[in-house]
Amino acid sequence: APVFGNIPLRNFGDDKEWEEIKNRVLLNDIDTQRNKLLIVGFFGTIYHVEDLASLLGNAHEAAKILGRQLTILIIGHGRGVDVKPLVEDLSGSLYFKLGELSPEMINRAMQLVDIGIITTPASVINKSSTGSAWLERGIPLLLPNSDNTYNKLTLVNRGIFQSTSPDDVIACFNAKGKFK
Repeated sequence: APVFGNIPLRNFGDDKEWEEIKNRVLLNDIDTQRNKLLIVGFFGTIYHVEDLASLLGNAHEAAKILGRQLTILIIGHGRGVDVKPLVEDLSGSLYFKLGELSPEMINRAMQLVDIGIITTPASVINKSSTGSAWLERGIPLLLPNSDNTYNKLTLVNRGIFQSTSPDDVIACFNAKGKFK
């Protein structure tokens, strides 16, 4: 049986706490600039995959095609691989790391995201509480091209895409909220 996300779907916590977080990491522009950004989120441990830079490069190209600015949002500590050096190679991209958050603030931060990036293999995605947390919110997942367990026929209808090109990232972006 699939695992369910461990972040409350309908609890958004305290507005004041959220404002403090946004001010601390300078996130305030995200609310007003949403339609100018392609917001890609990481949540949970970021496992080493050799083509994470390529996935982010595809997202960067997709953002340009969509007339948006690639924005990387690390929700929580972002344990594992440090994504920041990869983002610094993508000119004009934004990077935010939120640090430790309550479950309610994690839920709020997840609402900002267009695409969730997951480094867990597709074959075990049903056992991933992180994957479930994104999908429960109608946020599509983007997996690295190196994942040889990915099966497009069974996964794309569930909102799970593989990054082989910027076109895949655009298809993923366009799937937001259209599955569940």
